[in-house]
Amino acid sequence: MTSIASVVGSVPSALAVPLTVQANQSGPSMRETAVSDRDKISGTVEALSDDNFTVKGQAVYVTSASTVTKGGVPIKLSDLSVGDKVTVTTIKNSEGKLLAVTVDVAAGDKR
Repeated sequence: MTSIASVVGSVPSALAVPLTVQANQSGPSMRETAVSDRDKISGTVEALSDDNFTVKGQAVYVTSASTVTKGGVPIKLSDLSVGDKVTVTTIKNSEGKLLAVTVDVAAGDKR
């Protein structure tokens, strides 16, 4: 562990000010657990837009923290098609929107 003194060096006491340091709790895992538990939805993509898709009548929003894969290979939201079979792990944000944590697209034929 590195101390603050070793990073900034010695500071004359006349210039010293109180300092409070807090851990930055950013990143998908911290936000997810703080907002809501995860849930899974499996079904067929019914509709698509620029930042979300609909499965079982529910809009699921894809963010920069979302992972979208098809057959284990990363893809973009724009690679999804209406009719694709998906399994989505979601969280609900403070506004009640479902956010995709992971989107797994079935690699086989659409049905």
